[in-house]
Amino acid sequence: MKTIGQGYVLCMCFFLLLQMEATAQIISTVVVDKDSMDIGSKVQLAYKITLPRGAQIKALDYRNLDSLSSLVDTSSIPYYAEVEWTGDINNYKKKYVIVRPNRIYQTANGQREYRDTLIGEFWDIGIFSIPLPRIVLDSNSMQRIMPMQSPVIRVLPPLDITNPDTTTAILKIKDILVTEKTWRDYLHYLWWALGFLIIGLLTWLYLRRKKKAEGLIVEEEEVIKEPAHIIATRQLKVLEEQALWTKGQTKEYHSELTHIIREYLENRYEINALESTTDQISKALRKHNLTDTHQTDLNGILQIADLVKFAKAETTGDINESFLVKAKAFVEQTKGNISDTLTDPPSDAESTEIVEPNESIDG
Repeated sequence: MKTIGQGYVLCMCFFLLLQMEATAQIISTVVVDKDSMDIGSKVQLAYKITLPRGAQIKALDYRNLDSLSSLVDTSSIPYYAEVEWTGDINNYKKKYVIVRPNRIYQTANGQREYRDTLIGEFWDIGIFSIPLPRIVLDSNSMQRIMPMQSPVIRVLPPLDITNPDTTTAILKIKDILVTEKTWRDYLHYLWWALGFLIIGLLTWLYLRRKKKAEGLIVEEEEVIKEPAHIIATRQLKVLEEQALWTKGQTKEYHSELTHIIREYLENRYEINALESTTDQISKALRKHNLTDTHQTDLNGILQIADLVKFAKAETTGDINESFLVKAKAFVEQTKGNISDTLTDPPSDAESTEIVEPNESIDG
């Protein structure tokens, strides 16, 4: 009897220790109001946390409710339910809920409970397990969490929906509808034609530019220039008719006379006479085999004109007239053949044929 009594005492102590251990744990449970439902229906979840004396929880993490995987393995790819939750859970971003003291209720046995109610609307067919929210404790808490078994919900298709078998039914074949074409039906042909036109235009411009660069297209015809001696003779005649020296315009007369002669030399012998000095012109004309008389008369006209223009020298009427006569004779005697002036000028290696006058300009 003594042995039986000791065993009884030990058993009672063991059960008391188990009860104390259970009461010192945080117990988390979820209860649903139905275990099966039609797709699109709503289910109510009653969530309860039992807290022992001195236990404190910081927050609840409901994010696992966003991924309710199907318990039926239909493929290698996980299948998740689409659920719309309503309640306090939607008041928090990312479904992370801080536990407020006013949400914790005192029980009769001295424990405390946290209660929450959620409503879910399922839009996928299958068998799904409702996970328990994750409890976030304080960093200095020594409490252990004892989760209870998660409930399972079976979502079924509506009973009034049937899948008709169309393999045995003979369906009526409708006639093919023929619609009249409008201009919009041909619009794509217009876009194609416009595209080809643009491509053709760009190709033509490219080839034309390429041929132009290669010198195969002549944009402008070669302009036949009027012979130098004809231009000079006409200008000298106009200057003679003006007779500027008789009007006291000696400087203007010599300026115009030397300009005509310089322009003639530039066009006839292709030297830069308009922008050169008298000495530079004389050196440039040496290779053209001018006679001494022509060179002397030309230098005299140019040098006297320089004195009149820059040194304000005065000349007599006879000198002015004689310069005009010498200029006309110089142009006439050095003009060469007309055909020479219409063709390309001779190169430096070729000699220029000069017709020797029978008498000097003075004669």
